[in-house]
Amino acid sequence: MKIMSSHFVFRTPISFGMGVLLCLMCAMSATAQNGLNPSVSPVLIEMLSHAEQSLKQLSYDGTYTYEYAGNLDTLSVSHRVDGDRQSNQITHLNGFADSVRYDSARHVCQSDPQQFAVTVGPHLAQYYQFQIVGEDRIAGRSVDMLFAQPADEYRYGFTLALDRDTRMPLMFTMLAGKRILERFQFVHFDPVSDPSTAAPMPSDNQGTTFSVNGGCAEVAESARWRLGWLPLGFSLTTAKLNQTADMLSFSDGITRFTVFVNPAQGAHTLEGEGRKGSTLVYLDKVIANGGLYQISVVGEIPVETAKKVAASLIPLSNVN
Repeated sequence: MKIMSSHFVFRTPISFGMGVLLCLMCAMSATAQNGLNPSVSPVLIEMLSHAEQSLKQLSYDGTYTYEYAGNLDTLSVSHRVDGDRQSNQITHLNGFADSVRYDSARHVCQSDPQQFAVTVGPHLAQYYQFQIVGEDRIAGRSVDMLFAQPADEYRYGFTLALDRDTRMPLMFTMLAGKRILERFQFVHFDPVSDPSTAAPMPSDNQGTTFSVNGGCAEVAESARWRLGWLPLGFSLTTAKLNQTADMLSFSDGITRFTVFVNPAQGAHTLEGEGRKGSTLVYLDKVIANGGLYQISVVGEIPVETAKKVAASLIPLSNVN
């Protein structure tokens, strides 16, 4: 049974692959620079290092498309960097007249899964193979094409197009084999060399505008659940708990997923799966210590990975 419940909010195109992109940039450049991935060429290391800097430091305006499951959204973006402050204004140009405003007054925080950063593993090259595959043009600009091939069936592959002048990622696809799950691609890209003299970011009052302040998630000292199985290379990056709900986030240095565990409302739970692009929501249930719990696995992983993760959930003694 396929489900697409309004209870779950799939990531909007505000991220347009930036979550995976920044994970990829940070993980690969840091891994290579630390000598942990000797199979990555020096040219590729330099590309990724510059791309990481561009994602964090470059101001720009542009228009891009976001494609998934036969759907095509067109969006405009204005991104400004001022010291440690980053601001994004994303506006939908087709369909509903919605806009999203994202502001962060802090540096990217490695413990916050919403901030797209992860812990770099020492054996990243065992799970992905990276290579430069050629040249192309995106948004009228020359780009270098990169490819990341997964080493097993528990994660997806990627292609990236890096602008030759700025090293900004101008195209990103997530791949299940040869099938494209989602793709973002700039059709117009205009770097802003001096944000202080550039035109102000647009103020779009149509639709709904959200403001989100960046920050660091607290890592719980102890968790009430653990996984009995994880794909090789994945480890716990963040755990957030409250009186009833648990959230456990995992990453292999590039791919990430999160497991939510909530007490069921009465005897009712949801089961099934829903997907938007590469983002999967898989729902299951577990009975522990006489109680019924709803399990939700959300992330950019194949459904078989999510099923094995959900089936391996083990309660600890402090679950009640």
